[in-house]
Amino acid sequence: DAGVGVQTVVFEHNFTGTLTNYTITGQNSAEYFYNYSDLAAGTYVWRSYANDTLGNRNVTDAFAYIVNKAASTVNLTVNGTDDNITLSVGMTINLSGRIITPGTGDIELYRNGTRINSGLDVISNLSYFGYVADFNITVHYNETQNYTSSYETHFVNVRDLTQPSVL
Repeated sequence: DAGVGVQTVVFEHNFTGTLTNYTITGQNSAEYFYNYSDLAAGTYVWRSYANDTLGNRNVTDAFAYIVNKAASTVNLTVNGTDDNITLSVGMTINLSGRIITPGTGDIELYRNGTRINSGLDVISNLSYFGYVADFNITVHYNETQNYTSSYETHFVNVRDLTQPSVL
């Protein structure tokens, strides 16, 4: 019927944790929409309801809406180098970690599996290497609601680099 028009459109979703009805945020001709920002990673459901001026009703199927976690990234430097290093026994060097993505977050610094520092965004540790061995140095970011976990590992290879003296 030419005189019949859509009277009400409502969106139902569980973006806040509970299925709730919300009024549309806009319309473009016969297209109705609902804007929502800052939606956390997770699986959600939405559907819409509409009725016209004659009282006719329609309901869409429920649709799943999945927001995936974003990848996090960290950076580890060993004495200013983003790579494995070899050094002489008895040296003290700087181990530094920082979070790149997301822009802020808690990270942890490990030496052979033992946590030696933790903190927000940028951390460091002056470490003494007093015996010959290969040391695993790792910076780690734990998974959060919106980001996956990530880590970077380098090895500090400590060697006796002292030249023998000839008598």
